[in-house]
Amino acid sequence: MPGHRAVRQGHGRPEAYADPLARRLSPTAARADALVLATPTYHGSFSGVLKNALDHLAGHELRGKPVGLFAHGENLTAVQVCDALRTVVRALKGMAVPEQLGTVPGDFDRVGNGQRLLTASPALDRLDALCRSLVTVTRQLATGEAIGIGTA
Repeated sequence: MPGHRAVRQGHGRPEAYADPLARRLSPTAARADALVLATPTYHGSFSGVLKNALDHLAGHELRGKPVGLFAHGENLTAVQVCDALRTVVRALKGMAVPEQLGTVPGDFDRVGNGQRLLTASPALDRLDALCRSLVTVTRQLATGEAIGIGTA
């Protein structure tokens, strides 16, 4: 797998990556207070594009940071993708917040310009809960109020 070899040779050294966006990913993630990982569902898992992006991280960027999870699929098996991402976030020493968002095509409607907009009330409620949780945990960590939240 040539792509895998290229990632491994530069792993942990973003400046060694050929793609300018890949070079920016690690420092951008490292500066973030929190992250959201979003992906379509492919064959019961997250996308190769997301996997490739995560493989470009050195390992310190998510340490102790809250991470929100969002997956979209043809049915609610997208929730399983969030479960898989929890394992990845844990391996990268991040903290996936308990709330997550899994969406299906019926959660969206087309708007005037042809784009799709999340309109289903239950999905909007889950999105709101995810955002509130992510902001709350981020603030708690920033102010030292995150009692009981392990960051090791």
